Amino acid sequence: MTEEKLDKYAKQIEEALEEAEGIIKKEGFTDQSPVYNLRAKLYELALEMSPNARQDDIDTMRELIKPKIGEVSIDVSAGTGFLTKHLVEWTKNTVYAVDPSECQLAILKKNVLSKY
Repeated sequence: MTEEKLDKYAKQIEEALEEAEGIIKKEGFTDQSPVYNLRAKLYELALEMSPNARQDDIDTMRELIKPKIGEVSIDVSAGTGFLTKHLVEWTKNTVYAVDPSECQLAILKKNVLSKY
């Protein structure tokens, strides 16, 4: 990666961290949407910096988990279903997705259940 690209990313990361600091310092903070929006921005930036990271993660998880057809799985901290959808494909069986965020589970349902 060139120094110019690193400078661009460093600036974007600093801006996001400043935004996070502002969200954290906000008195009486109850709305989670700014946190999720910021998280999404940072995630997009990470994928831009390392476009193969997601596939590398999936390949590594498959090696570690060694899923077998017919197994029932539980995806704890499932988020938006990044791993869940692969577990369904690999096992061809039920996958229970658990996450404390209703917002993320709604996205998971849309992304994963709509395909099956």
